[in-house]
Amino acid sequence: MDGRTRTGDVLTVTMLDRLGRNTREMLEFADRLKTSGMNQHTLNMDIDTSTPGGELL
Repeated sequence: MDGRTRTGDVLTVTMLDRLGRNTREMLEFADRLKTSGMNQHTLNMDIDTSTPGGELL
């Protein structure tokens, strides 16, 4: 993403709406995370994209 991140890093956010202003922005950002090898953990929904169930969501 910006040189300070590495494959396997996890971005933790409190709520999904912190990732973008609309659904399209959130999906684009999530795609960039996946492309860079990073995972996302959303606290209020307990979504962790490093797990198969979290990736599905």
